[in-house]
Amino acid sequence: MHQEHFASALATRRLEALLASTPPPSRAGRILVGCPPEEAHTFVPLMLSLLLRRKGWDVLYLGANLPLQNMDLTIGQTRPDLVVLTAQQLYTAAGLLDMAHVLSRKGIPIAYGGLVFNRLPSLRAIIPGYYLGATLDNVSETVAHVMTAPRPQLAQQAVSPEHQRALEHFRDQRATIDAQVWRNVENRDVPRQYLASANASLGRDILAALSLGDIDLLSPDLGWVEGLLINHHPGGNEGLWPYLAAYRDAASEHLDQRGDLVVNWLDRVVETQKERRSTGANIEQARRPTGQR
Repeated sequence: MHQEHFASALATRRLEALLASTPPPSRAGRILVGCPPEEAHTFVPLMLSLLLRRKGWDVLYLGANLPLQNMDLTIGQTRPDLVVLTAQQLYTAAGLLDMAHVLSRKGIPIAYGGLVFNRLPSLRAIIPGYYLGATLDNVSETVAHVMTAPRPQLAQQAVSPEHQRALEHFRDQRATIDAQVWRNVENRDVPRQYLASANASLGRDILAALSLGDIDLLSPDLGWVEGLLINHHPGGNEGLWPYLAAYRDAASEHLDQRGDLVVNWLDRVVETQKERRSTGANIEQARRPTGQR
C-alpha cells in the first residue's frame, strides 16, 4: 500500500510539472477542471487538464475537494464556458450532482466522468451534464463538441419525491441512529473500535444513494464497511452480519414511514448476509471429518 501511494505521488507530481509547462491556449473558451466536495483523487482530473491543454484549450485546474459554497466566487472570478468534474466514489458523485445543479442554474454546462460512473452506469441518467466516457480516448472530441455551443444539459431522470423525503428524514435522524447502534452492539459480536468508522461510512453512503435517487446503489459500496469489520475481527466474516443487524434495528426504531426505503433495504441486506453466514457455516461443517461433527 505504501509503495502504491509513493508511486501515485510521483506520477501526480510529474503530471503537475507537465501541466505547468504547457504552451499558452490557442482556442477560445475557458474550461475549469476539478473534483467535487470530499473527492481527493486528483490523478484523472490532472490527466484531463493536461490532455485538454495540449489540445489548445484554456484550462484552469482547481484540484481536489472543491467547496460547494465557494462556487459563486470561483465562477465569478474565472467565467468558464465549461466545468469538468470527476468523481470516483458514490458519496462524491452525490457532491458532483449538487455542484451540477448549482452550475446549471447559472447557465454553465458541465462534463463529467470517473470510476463510479463506469461501475454504476445508471448514475449517468441523474447527472445534468455531458458524460465523458469510460476512457480518455474520446474526451477531446466530446469537449470540442460541447464547446462549439456550450449550454447546460437536462438530466434524463429526476430524483423521486420518495427518495427526497427519505433523504431529509434520514439526515435528521442519523446522529440518533448512530448512537442507538452503539447501544445495540453491546451484546453482539462487533469490533467496537471500528464502529465509528463503519457508522460514518454507511451513513454517508446512505445519504449519497438517496441523493442520487436509488437506494440500491448502496449494495456495491458495502465492501468498505465489510472490509473494515472483517479485517479486524477474529472471527473473519462474522463481524458484518451483527453490525448490519444492529444498524437495521436502530433505523427501524428511529425512522418512520418516510424512511421505509432505508429500512427495507437494510432488511434485504441483513437477510442476504444471514443466508451467506448460514451457507458458510454449512460448508465448514461439511468439510470437517465425520468424527468431529
